Amino acid sequence: MDGCLIAVSGLMAAVGAVPAIVWTILAVAGGLGLVIFVHELGHFLAAKACGVKVEKFYVGFDIPMGFLPSSLLKFRWGETEYGIGILPLGGYVKMLGQDDNPKNQAAENERIKVRKADESESAAEEKFEWDPRSYPAKPVWQRMIIISAGVIMNLIFAVIFAAIAYGQGVSYMPCLLGGSAPGDPAWIAGLQGGDKILQIGRHGRPDEQLRFDKDLMIDVTLNGPKHPLDLLVRRAGQAEPAWISVTPTDRLADSDRPATLGVRPATTTILAGVDLESLDDDARPDTQRGSDEGYAALRPGDEIVAVDGQPLPRDPQTGFVFEHDLDRLLAPRMTESVTVTIRRPAGTGAADSAPPQTRQVTLPPTPLRMTGLVMQAGPVVGVRQESPAEKAGFRRGDVLVSLDGADLGDPLTLGQRLLPRIGQSVEFGVRRMGEADPVLLQVIPVAPMNFQDGFSPGSALGVDSLGLAIHLTSVVKEVHPGTPAAKAGLAVGDQLVSVVFTKDGEPEGAPLPMVKAESWVPGFWRPATDRPAEDRVAEKDLFNWYFVHSVLNLVPEAKLELTYRRGDDVERTVAIEPFDSEQYFHPARRLATTPLSQVRTAESWSEAWSLGYAETAASVKKVFAVLQRLFTGKLSYRNLGGPIMIVRAAGSEASEGVARLLVFLTFLSANLAVLNFLPIPALDGGHMLFLIAEGVRGKPLNERLQVTLTLIGVGCLLSLMVLVFTLDIQRFF
Repeated sequence: MDGCLIAVSGLMAAVGAVPAIVWTILAVAGGLGLVIFVHELGHFLAAKACGVKVEKFYVGFDIPMGFLPSSLLKFRWGETEYGIGILPLGGYVKMLGQDDNPKNQAAENERIKVRKADESESAAEEKFEWDPRSYPAKPVWQRMIIISAGVIMNLIFAVIFAAIAYGQGVSYMPCLLGGSAPGDPAWIAGLQGGDKILQIGRHGRPDEQLRFDKDLMIDVTLNGPKHPLDLLVRRAGQAEPAWISVTPTDRLADSDRPATLGVRPATTTILAGVDLESLDDDARPDTQRGSDEGYAALRPGDEIVAVDGQPLPRDPQTGFVFEHDLDRLLAPRMTESVTVTIRRPAGTGAADSAPPQTRQVTLPPTPLRMTGLVMQAGPVVGVRQESPAEKAGFRRGDVLVSLDGADLGDPLTLGQRLLPRIGQSVEFGVRRMGEADPVLLQVIPVAPMNFQDGFSPGSALGVDSLGLAIHLTSVVKEVHPGTPAAKAGLAVGDQLVSVVFTKDGEPEGAPLPMVKAESWVPGFWRPATDRPAEDRVAEKDLFNWYFVHSVLNLVPEAKLELTYRRGDDVERTVAIEPFDSEQYFHPARRLATTPLSQVRTAESWSEAWSLGYAETAASVKKVFAVLQRLFTGKLSYRNLGGPIMIVRAAGSEASEGVARLLVFLTFLSANLAVLNFLPIPALDGGHMLFLIAEGVRGKPLNERLQVTLTLIGVGCLLSLMVLVFTLDIQRFF
């Protein structure tokens, strides 16, 4: 089989003319079919070795489906019929005397009866025995081999798949962090761009090639929220790693991420594209028109290597310049034009043979998209460790009300307004639970090093220069005169109920429900899960104003339909067209960068086999961990995926190349092996359970009991299949 897999790998070079989507479909179908084929091949070979007659060998089920044929392909070779069934949900090997449908077992038993050869017996006393080539006629130990052979073959080929993949080289996303989301556990713990996670949990050993999506995200999910997770982290600029303990949050709890640390992977400064559509002069104030020639000079593949003459550090291990280092220079310059130095690789230009180029490009500041609404600041949801805010005595639950004796103003512009005060003492007034009067706190802002928009429900507004994360409510605190919000009739005290983003007058999706004011304890914030059930409003299902603001700045052509409620509880809906501010700016520039991707390649076949075994063992452990957490209620059933999710995941991996697909097949093979050997009647594990009972008792279990248990098992499996199909369809739409 090694030669077959290598041939499949080599086939990629021969399909250069085939569209990528066609290759992906063929690769997914072939890969999933191969996993099923390998499992059934194990049963087939073991049965043949034990002298059992195999009547059918099918990948897919040949079930009659109305006018459709029961099989796509079938042929007979020797005593066995081979085929591909019409229903691609598994496969089966049909042995003489064995039938997966318990209702047919009695008829099958009659079919394999043969007259016992004994001339001393009269015709009236003739006896029967099982056909010696039938499955029931074999001793228990042989039937155990036949039943377990499918699982064993899956595990063997899981190692083979992974070994071949690592022999070729597997691309992966390293656990080098690009930043963390304000208010989330990683941000509070002080994790930032350039930090690298080397180990998850105290078991195991440090690994420089730990994967962000395949290791970190999965382990965080399995750990679940509210349970501390130990991480071995090498901080940016430090040589020695140190252990930290972080407790994941369920703020983003949904079908994909029931728990999160709030970290994002590192990206490079190599440009994937430039948002030229958002730079339309007709939509800009007169003072900014004609200021975007710099963007037009950029090309995908350009690498930003310096800002205003200050070189960006190049990582010696990967050879890349990282976006988090670029952010550290752009964040304090959000109000200014910056001159970036770009390095254009060879072969991009008028001639493919053009040498590498270095040029200077000036990029203007990015105007903040605004509506004229100022929302009430909610409570502080996070204070970053060792930050100016922590040193000044800010607490989770504080509500900012004043800045240097004056009103706090718009929380969205607080970061920019603090830039001139970097290194100087600033006084904030905060409303604190249990205090009658505002508490005055002196804090010295530092230069911001990062910024992140709130592209998820319930995102907190980060004030990086202070190390504060603030919740932004949906209650209107102020409406600036002459702005779109004022013209639409919005007033102080209005409560936003929902928002619809529109483009060219057409809604872009369903209305998004906004966080209600009453879902927050006045003057203090507690997670929804900490409140009594009758008071809970799960922020994971609701959107706040910061999310709306982030989308407006990502999609400048977007407009709004806001539904709000006034004191009389009558809901009104108004249309608002945001505008570019001439005074306030967004720290990000209109650039799209490429994620960091590395390739892990075994230096020898012995290392490839070692990595293949390690990948398989890790996959098996993850499947057992998922099952354990499902049965103990620590993981929601909504995290399960069915055939549609498997195909989507396989397609995603196949689009990244054969090696990535093979690693996915390793996980799928391990998954199939473990699940198939669960002690559930109708699965291989259930058959093994019956055989163990037969071996202990010295005779088979009562046939009626076996049939009853098998029917119950089939019912459970069909119910599970309906459930995962339903979840898949919900995710799809």
